[in-house]
Amino acid sequence: MIIFVRGLIAETSAGCVDVDVQGVGYRVWVPDRTAVEMQRGTETMLYTYHYIREDSQELYGFLTDSERAWFTLLIGVSGIGPKVALQIISSADYQRFVSSVQMEDSAYLCQLPGIGKKTAQRLILDLKDKMSNLYVASDGPLTSQRAAAADTEYPESLRSDVVEALKSLGYNERQAVTAVTSVLSHNEDWTLETALTRCLQQMGS
Repeated sequence: MIIFVRGLIAETSAGCVDVDVQGVGYRVWVPDRTAVEMQRGTETMLYTYHYIREDSQELYGFLTDSERAWFTLLIGVSGIGPKVALQIISSADYQRFVSSVQMEDSAYLCQLPGIGKKTAQRLILDLKDKMSNLYVASDGPLTSQRAAAADTEYPESLRSDVVEALKSLGYNERQAVTAVTSVLSHNEDWTLETALTRCLQQMGS
């Protein structure tokens, strides 16, 4: 299983990039907004999902591990294949997507590419209790610089503790997750106290 590729971008085209890894070329399918950002001759690292079928193997790549986790959840829903999942990630704001699933807003989900009424209902049924556990930065397009910051590895317990602390102060799940994701994207030596203080400062500004 190929879990990431790091190398030079040899070629870009609609929806995919070719990555030269020490002389071996890998074609990686990526969200459209990622493909647009990539430039030939520059180095990149993509977290990959190795999709294996009887007649083919394909790599799907993402700037962050959390974005790959979102993709993995999507393709686990009946009726959503990897190409549709990429289109959803390319066009949807993550927090809006989460709130629509949790609030059973099928009208919004049906506006996404490849999603009809039946698939929207399956998304709600399958993902309603799963989406809030993911942390995907959503304040604007996901650039490579923001991706590096967003994937800074802090213990999951720290994220959860800060989210729960904010909820105990009256903030809802969405507000808490958004604030914690934003604060922890800054590479500092966070503790529960300092992260909570920064979140409160940010939410009060």
